[in-house]
Amino acid sequence: MEMKLVYYDLNSELQEFHIEKNYITVGRKEDNDIVLKDIFVSRYHCNLIEDQDTFYILDKGSKYGTLLNGEQIEKAPLKPGDQIKIGNIIVHFLEAEESLKKWAESGNDRLGFNLDDDLEFILSSLSEGEDDLNSEMLKELLNKIKVKQIEYGKKLRNYQIMYRVGTMINSIFDFDILIKMILDLALEVTEGDRGYIIIRDTETKEDKILFHKNIDNPSAFLSKTMIGKLVKDKIPFIVNESDLTSSGYGESARASNISSAMLSPLLNKNMDFVGAIYIDRNKRFTSFTDSDLDLMKIFSSYVSISIENSQLFAKVRKEEHIKNNLKRYLSSSIVDTVSLEADLKLGGHEEDISIMFIDIRNFTPLSEKLSPDEVVSLLNGFFNFTAKYIFKYKGTLDKFIGDCVMTIYGAPIKDDDHADNAVKTALEIRDYFLKDFRKQIKKDFKLDIDIGIGINSGPAIVGNIGTDDRMDYTAISDTVNTAERIESKSRDGAVYISRATRSRLKGKYKIISKGEMTLKGKAAPQEVFEVIKK
Repeated sequence: MEMKLVYYDLNSELQEFHIEKNYITVGRKEDNDIVLKDIFVSRYHCNLIEDQDTFYILDKGSKYGTLLNGEQIEKAPLKPGDQIKIGNIIVHFLEAEESLKKWAESGNDRLGFNLDDDLEFILSSLSEGEDDLNSEMLKELLNKIKVKQIEYGKKLRNYQIMYRVGTMINSIFDFDILIKMILDLALEVTEGDRGYIIIRDTETKEDKILFHKNIDNPSAFLSKTMIGKLVKDKIPFIVNESDLTSSGYGESARASNISSAMLSPLLNKNMDFVGAIYIDRNKRFTSFTDSDLDLMKIFSSYVSISIENSQLFAKVRKEEHIKNNLKRYLSSSIVDTVSLEADLKLGGHEEDISIMFIDIRNFTPLSEKLSPDEVVSLLNGFFNFTAKYIFKYKGTLDKFIGDCVMTIYGAPIKDDDHADNAVKTALEIRDYFLKDFRKQIKKDFKLDIDIGIGINSGPAIVGNIGTDDRMDYTAISDTVNTAERIESKSRDGAVYISRATRSRLKGKYKIISKGEMTLKGKAAPQEVFEVIKK
């Protein structure tokens, strides 16, 4: 069987060696059949021999040994697919016809040197005074590699921590828990002993320690001088023990018993100072470096993002609470519009509106014939279908008053067609009541019920009115009172409107005058109209 050896040299070049004789030498010297330029390969490292159609690998007493499939050997038979580790190079023993394409594409085993497994072994194997390969120079090189290995390991750990922090920001919504975790990780990465995160009150400009670690008296520990420097310069800096006496720091800074400290500002998207992160080392011999300061900058960015996310989340929750409250009064489409109004006035203000009252006539004596559950069922059915038409025509459901419904048109969203929308609502409610709802109530409860509908238009004070603890969106004015008085005159679902409402109508309706009526609380009679149809 024809065989070959395939490997990547130290220049990452793919090499292919066809075995055409029964004795192959491998080593660093130029007179070998396969020359491997690697300082960990001996001059005559190993041989490949064929005996009775079987190939063997034979180590020639090399300094670092020959490994077959991960096991150190002196002599061992080979089979297709075996891997031979010689110094830093892994050689594959393959059938001659096997394609090299997959090796070229994958770049498998370009380097066989494993720092974690081999470095200590190599260092310990170098004997004192050995001239081979200049042992002292090799020791120095390997020690440098070991230092680099530690540095790279530390960087990898830091990158992993940074990735964890970035993931936490997007997955942890409890701000206090998130800030605590970020400070813990910042202390771990920078090898700090103590730390705190402060937040600045936007109104009072006072600084408050939001979270601290390993600090006995946080309020006394806070250095106004250090924070003042951050506020002024808005760049992170390092303070060493020698700086505390030479740079004008106050007593709190000198009493903090630090050997080295780092401070970094927390800035919002407008580059305003909103807080700071502080980390120190307590009487150690090593000071923080610029690399540590770079890490602090990253953690500061994470904390700043967390603060903005927390504030945004609180704002969203507040807006959602307002939105849910508005849904008690408005249709979903109007709520969405209200939510987008930047200048929406939530306090009381005057607006030209229309007010509609709908009331079940003589409900109290009727309800005495029903059980409590039946009363609730009847009212819920009545309120459900009235609310449906109210929301259809942009009405604001002010309140349910017993068996009465009060609705505002034209607020909080200004509506020039508020009178028309009120009348359209009333007509559809009347038609549904007369054709469907009243018949259903008679069938279910054996009751004959009646409703009255009254509409008036004019100026009113609308907005959140009440106390700090209890507020309702409503309207207050004589316009409201008059609408209620007009509704009291209606029977059989008749839609009664005032002259003020009629004058504001833009659509065409069949309207008849009901003559002048004496309304409670009004000195003079007022003309009332009935809207028959659109």
